[in-house]
Amino acid sequence: MTNGGSDYTEAPVVHIVHGAGGGVGTAAIQLAKTKNIKIIGTSSSWKHNKLIKMGVDKCIDYKNENVVEKLEKYCPNGIDIYFENVGGEITKMVSKFLNKNARVPIC
Repeated sequence: MTNGGSDYTEAPVVHIVHGAGGGVGTAAIQLAKTKNIKIIGTSSSWKHNKLIKMGVDKCIDYKNENVVEKLEKYCPNGIDIYFENVGGEITKMVSKFLNKNARVPIC
C-alpha cells in the first residue's frame, strides 16, 4: 500500500463490519476474505449462519448482546479496520478498541 499501512499479509488483522448482513456489508466481507484478515460482523442474530458460511470468523448480535464484552473477547489486541455501514452507538463502542493507524472506511 502506498499510505504506509499494512499490506494485510501480516496476521492477524482484525476487521469489524457493522451491518454485515446487508448488501454493502456482505460486499465488504467478500473483499476482506481475499486477504488474511480476521472478520467480525455485527448483524441481527438470524443472519449469523449466513455470515459464518461467507467466512466471518465471529458474529455479534448488536441488538441483543453486550457489544463491548464481545469486542473485548474477540479483539484482545484491538481493531485494525472498522467498516462503518450503519452509524450510531456501535461506532462509539468500537472506537475504544481501534489500534493506532486503524482504518475506518465509512459508507
